[in-house]
Amino acid sequence: MNKKSDPPAPGTYTNVRGTSYFLCLAATKAGKPRLVASRSLVGTPLSSMPDGYEFAENVNGQVSVRQVRAAIIQPEELAVVRGVLTAAPGCEPYRAAVERDAIVIYEPSTWPAELEELAGWLPGGTAMLDRIRTFAANNATYSPLVRFVLSDKTRRTFEVERRRFSGDEGWLPVEWDLRLEPAARKAVRRLGPKGPKDAFFEWG
Repeated sequence: MNKKSDPPAPGTYTNVRGTSYFLCLAATKAGKPRLVASRSLVGTPLSSMPDGYEFAENVNGQVSVRQVRAAIIQPEELAVVRGVLTAAPGCEPYRAAVERDAIVIYEPSTWPAELEELAGWLPGGTAMLDRIRTFAANNATYSPLVRFVLSDKTRRTFEVERRRFSGDEGWLPVEWDLRLEPAARKAVRRLGPKGPKDAFFEWG
């Protein structure tokens, strides 16, 4: 008598915060099959990703399954924006990520600079400061602030838009037909270690 074989181990993906997601085939409310990334096993676990699909992770660590699509933004272009943020004093907490035809800069909900000031009033010294930094990195959520939308695929120039904070919100165009690095530098000069400067809200 043959021993019943164990089901295949599900495919997994671990996000930037260390949370694991399982690849599963679940059903929609209409009963149609759908690939999902789930933190618990649902439907039918799959051991490998079907051709034409991939895991996708957004800036807040949320994971999904999507169809593989041709890249519009080049990896080196994302690296340019991240490099500008890293080089700007106090701007390391911001994040940059690709969304289809744009590179978006996000601001965190928790600012390390503010938490470090708070740590000065608490016992524990350096150990407490390290714990606060870890907490901020693991628990911050990110909101879109500035985006660079590819406007000319041949010349690789971008339109710059900043987030509105009044009226209908959305995006406000502020710069046109710029090369990416100077556009990123102009945008990041309006950001500070605790959020956008006054110049950001006057921009445009």
